[in-house]
Amino acid sequence: MGDKHALANISGNELMNKGERRFFNRYSSALEEQEKSLGQQEEKEIGSYSLNKLLREFENNKKEYLVSGAPLKCSNATEEIRYIYYQGKKIESRPMLVDMRSRLWIHEERQESVNDLIPAGIKDCRGGMRDDVAKDLKVNIIGFGNCKMIENNAKLEDLITIPHPVKKSLRCEEIKKALEAGMGTCYCFMQLNDEWENLSLAGEYMTGMFDSLYGTNSVLSPPYMKFNGVEGINMLSMLYCHSRQGIITAKESGQKMQVVMGVSDRLIELLKSYETGLDKNGKYLPQGEPALSTYQGGGDKQGVHTTGWGHAMKRYEEGWYEFSDGTKINLYPIGTQITKEQAEELLENEIKATEDKMNEVLEKSGIETQVNQQFYDALFMLVYQNGTGHIDMILEEEWDDENSTDLEEFLRNDNFDPVNAKEIMEQFGDYTNGGQDGTMRRRADEIDIILYGDYVREDDETRHGDIWTKKSNPDGVTKGYENIE
Repeated sequence: MGDKHALANISGNELMNKGERRFFNRYSSALEEQEKSLGQQEEKEIGSYSLNKLLREFENNKKEYLVSGAPLKCSNATEEIRYIYYQGKKIESRPMLVDMRSRLWIHEERQESVNDLIPAGIKDCRGGMRDDVAKDLKVNIIGFGNCKMIENNAKLEDLITIPHPVKKSLRCEEIKKALEAGMGTCYCFMQLNDEWENLSLAGEYMTGMFDSLYGTNSVLSPPYMKFNGVEGINMLSMLYCHSRQGIITAKESGQKMQVVMGVSDRLIELLKSYETGLDKNGKYLPQGEPALSTYQGGGDKQGVHTTGWGHAMKRYEEGWYEFSDGTKINLYPIGTQITKEQAEELLENEIKATEDKMNEVLEKSGIETQVNQQFYDALFMLVYQNGTGHIDMILEEEWDDENSTDLEEFLRNDNFDPVNAKEIMEQFGDYTNGGQDGTMRRRADEIDIILYGDYVREDDETRHGDIWTKKSNPDGVTKGYENIE
C-alpha cells in the first residue's frame, strides 16, 4: 500500500478531528502490515471489496474481538540479547518467557464474555514496570523482550530521566533487578497510551479515503461493539508506546485456543542426544546414536536393561515387543540386537504413549490451554527420563493434598503465570537424581527451553544458579521422585 494511507493522500482529510488525524499520522505505516495480515488470514487478496467487507466483519463479528490471552506483537520488539551498563558494570538483558509475556492478560473477572472468554476493551492497556510498580496492579501487557529503540551497550543512568538523584538511583536498581530476572528492556521502559485506538470508520472523510484508494463506494460500518460497557478492541486496533514509538497490534484474537498435543522435532533431536546409549562393548556411542544392543547402564538399578534411545525394561516379561512388520523379539536379554529402524519405531511408540498420558493429565488438570510448545517439550523430557509414575498417579487419583508430590501439585495448580519463572525453574531443578551432573545438565536444558526457546544442548549444569533444591523441600529431592521406581 505504500503511501496510500498517508494523511495528505486521504481525500476529505480536512474533515478529520484532532484525534483522527493523530491516529492516521501515527499508524499509517502500520496499516499496510495490518492489511497484509488480514489478507493472509482470509486467504485472499485485499482489494476494494474485500477490505471494506473485512472492516465491517471486524466491527460486527464477535470472533474478531480480542480476549484475554490474545498474542500481541510490537513493531520495535526484538528477542536478541542486549547489554546495558550500570555503574560501569555490564548487565545482560536476555528475555524469558517471551511467548507468554507478549500476550494480552486480563486478571479480573467480568460479567460479560465472548465464547466463555474475557473480552478486552480499550482501557486494557496497563503495561510494563511503570504500571506494575506505580499502580501495584497486574499489568495487561508485560513485555515483548528487548526494545530495538534502546541501543545496545547503553548506560542505564542515561536512560532514566528522573531528575531527583535518590529516586533515579532507586529506579535504576529496580530496572537492574528486572533485567537480571529476564524481564527485558521492553518491560522496564514501556510507557503505553491510556487507551487502545480503534480505526474510526465514521465521518465523510472515510468514504473519500476508500473511494480514492480503491475506486469504490464504501459502506460505513456501525460503531465498535461494547463489552461490559467498554468499547472492545479487535484485530485492527492499535496501542502506542509513546516512550519508544512502538506500535502494538494483535497476532490473533485469542479466541482460538491452541492446545499442544505432541512434542516438537527439535525436542526429539535433543532427547536423542541425551538418550545415547552404550555399544555391545560397554562404550558410549556417538551423541544421538541409538543402542542397537541391549545393555545395563552404570547408573541403572539392578535388573533394568535398556535398548534404542532409552527404552528401559525392568524384567524379562517387559522385553517382549512386536514390531510393525510382525517381528516379535524379547529385547530384555543383554546383547539382544536390533536395527536402527527398529530403534526409531521403539522411540516413536514410546513418545506416542507418553504424549497420550501427558495430554490426558493436562486436560484433567485444566491447564491444557496454558501450556505452550516449549513447556510441553520440557515437561515431556522430564517425564521421559523419570518415567510416567507421577502421571499415572494423577490419572488414577491415587493422591491427595497430604501425599501428593511436588510435580502433581505443580500440574494441578495455576503455575504457568508468565511472571512465575523462578517457581518453574525450581520445580524442574528439583528432579536432579541426587545432584547427578548429567541429570542436572538435562534439567538446565529443559529450563532453557521453557524460558528462552533454546534447544541447544549445553554441558554446564549450574547455569541457572542455585535452583536445584526446591524451597518447599530444602533437604532433598521430592518424595515422588524417590518413591517412583
